[in-house]
Amino acid sequence: MKDTDVHPLEHYTFLVASANISLYFFVLLVSAFMFGAGFPISRLNLVLALLMTIGYCACAVRGYYTGRWVRHYVILLTLAAILVWASMLIAGKFMDLSYDGMCYHQEGIISLFDGWDPFRGDISQQNFPHLGHMALVLNSYAKAPWIFATAVYKVTGNIDHGKSMNILLIIASGCLSFSSLRIFKGLGRAHCVLISVLGALCPVAVVQFMGYYVDGQLFALILSFLAVACGVYHRADRYALCLLAMITAIALNIKLTGVLYIGFFSVAFVMFLLITRGIMMMKKIVLVLAIGGAMGVCVIGYNPYMTNTLVHGHPFYPLNEKDSGLMNYKGPREFGAHGTIANFLLSNFVASDHTWETTGKTRIKMPFTFSRNELLVFNIPDTTIGGFGPLWSGGILLAVLILCIMLARDYRNALAGVYIIAVILTSILAKPYAWYARYNPQLWLVPMVAMVMAFTYKNGIVRMVGYALAAVLAVNIFLIADQYISFQVIENRNIRNSLRQVAAMPAPVKVYFSVFRSQRLRFQNANIRYEEVFRREDLPCRNPLLIDCMNASVCPRESPKM
Repeated sequence: MKDTDVHPLEHYTFLVASANISLYFFVLLVSAFMFGAGFPISRLNLVLALLMTIGYCACAVRGYYTGRWVRHYVILLTLAAILVWASMLIAGKFMDLSYDGMCYHQEGIISLFDGWDPFRGDISQQNFPHLGHMALVLNSYAKAPWIFATAVYKVTGNIDHGKSMNILLIIASGCLSFSSLRIFKGLGRAHCVLISVLGALCPVAVVQFMGYYVDGQLFALILSFLAVACGVYHRADRYALCLLAMITAIALNIKLTGVLYIGFFSVAFVMFLLITRGIMMMKKIVLVLAIGGAMGVCVIGYNPYMTNTLVHGHPFYPLNEKDSGLMNYKGPREFGAHGTIANFLLSNFVASDHTWETTGKTRIKMPFTFSRNELLVFNIPDTTIGGFGPLWSGGILLAVLILCIMLARDYRNALAGVYIIAVILTSILAKPYAWYARYNPQLWLVPMVAMVMAFTYKNGIVRMVGYALAAVLAVNIFLIADQYISFQVIENRNIRNSLRQVAAMPAPVKVYFSVFRSQRLRFQNANIRYEEVFRREDLPCRNPLLIDCMNASVCPRESPKM
């Protein structure tokens, strides 16, 4: 490829994204080989991964620039280093306040930090006598986010720095989207920037970037997969193919459902290639995806996929077990009377809320409207219904309007977009919990496809609807981000104040961490001497101090019950 083939901006966005994703991949790959050799995660894991990433970036830059490649290489490394530094700086300023993050994600990181080798042995439930299925989850769930976070934690000494990959993947998915969208004729650079930014800032990712929930990472990798697949369809160079394999391997190890989603989108991509490009191109892509899949399942994902199969006879254990106590969400009460499709449609036109089967009531609302209470539910990353934001229903209506106009006026050119949307919807409706946003983050891409169709079609009305859709989604993202970030800032400040208050108590204090035992690190970092109890009734005072968002109850030393 010659330097003049593509504008430098398209090269740089692709290369920056490649640097972010390859760093993640090489951390996982190095750790897998170290586990296999019997070595736990150490500082060496991140150092080796950084060296491999630097080497890979050198090869990629030389592949895209035939002249003065050293200058471009230095620029790329500088940009990548700034992004990594800024992401770690932001991540390190905020403690993870999420339920799953404090309950088991950080527990997995702490276990790996303390020397656990998941390829060679399981964690005993005896280590968590009061936490139910904790050992089951740690032993059997996918571990890529924990492994990366532990490698960073080993180097920096701050467990929150591992959340930097949330930010890096959002940036990578936006960069890859921009690079791929530039292929489409009729899309100006401004349109590509707009769609890429909106696409990368999926509300599921936005409300998880300061915590250890993993659905945002999975969304960013799904978007990256589709963006690279689109680029490969038009120009299958070796580095795009290599990146496609890396993304596949990582996504399979974010969470167990990553196998289902990446597998489904891979099959859809291969079928599209077979129909439009023929068998030779299809064979090349199948080989790349097979290599990525094999790396993801058999090497990086030896635990959980191979160990689950060898020990329990099923790679998706315990999700395949009816009595495991996991993945037992039935949805709001009203959903019991409807089927999967009806529940899915209903969930997109109701007020955003934390509604479960036994609590609350779904409320259908007028599109383009919202209330203050709706925004408050985005303080935490687990909104059950209306999870894509208070203005999502309005955005869906505008996207449907664009599709209807395109099918009526130019259905031939609309078929590719309709195919992509059909694949996305099928991936959601073919499984349970279609109504649950964080389990189906790819739905956010439907209006993005509609925007691409609107901006590439030379019709003023369709483009105006496209701009209206972009405006609605931009406001939607702003409202969610403003609420989430404000809450994180306030609660982090409150927790630090509470920890200072505890540190001033007579030591050692008595503390009950409930299901959030990982927060013992915060006590240690605050130099608090404590003694842990495993039942609330074992606390020596009648009115213990309750720390916000940690659910930790604290009593000072020798505080008699009165």
